Amino acid sequence: MKSNNSVQIDIVVLGYNSNTCKSYLEFMYRNGYKVSKILDLRIIGNRRVVRLIIRLFGVSITWAILESYRKFRHRITKSERVFANLFSNIKWHKRTNYHLYSNSVETVFLNSINDPILFEKIKIETGKVFLFTGGGILSKEIFNIKDKRILHFHPGIVPDIRGADCLFWSILIKKRPGITGFYMNEGIDTGDVFITKEFLLPVIPRTLVESLKITDEDIYEYLLKYYDPILRAETLIELLENLKIKDNDINLSRLPSYNQDIIAGETYFFMHRIIREKVIEKILK
Repeated sequence: MKSNNSVQIDIVVLGYNSNTCKSYLEFMYRNGYKVSKILDLRIIGNRRVVRLIIRLFGVSITWAILESYRKFRHRITKSERVFANLFSNIKWHKRTNYHLYSNSVETVFLNSINDPILFEKIKIETGKVFLFTGGGILSKEIFNIKDKRILHFHPGIVPDIRGADCLFWSILIKKRPGITGFYMNEGIDTGDVFITKEFLLPVIPRTLVESLKITDEDIYEYLLKYYDPILRAETLIELLENLKIKDNDINLSRLPSYNQDIIAGETYFFMHRIIREKVIEKILK
């Protein structure tokens, strides 16, 4: 672990509370990188009951109440804890301490990922490059902000595999997972590509699945939560390491990239359960 003498990267992380965000930050930290800033995006929604709680207690306490409620609704089972450790020793189920990964952290409360507040935050930030970590589909207005670029790591090799459930479509069609890093635009996974990386097919012990009575639905959920984020983070680290080796200048705003052929490739939708089961069967050994 090289975290004692960290290299600061000029990038603002759009810190959505997700395993994808956690894996990006943890992998960068373990490889000796810190980010210039993290916007801690706390999406509270705009439901009537939420607005009522905000009026009574304020936005910070409302967020704490919502977080407690989410944890109560989704209690981590033994099988999930075991599966979570198959691919990484990241402490997935602990709240992310953003101050470990950046010296500048700002909390931003939002109704949704496309709250005008976020638009204004991105617009006035001195940083030019942002890392998307989830939370929904960004509005096209954000991509029109002058001199701002948003990086995204997509679980499929574009243009062949765009859209939803691309981890599983990749395994079905390409016979292995793949990640594409691109600058986001208003299209569906159509941005300018700066890195692609393919991975070996994951292996899940069938004996483990049977002993813990893990269902195919569980495997589907767990792969998205604990495997997919690792592939994205490993691709990010490869990008950073390659930049550092070449000229020691990690400038993420001007990466060599190429345009996608928008007409080529396919955009996939969520995979049907029956097809998904066939994909899962391929990785049980």
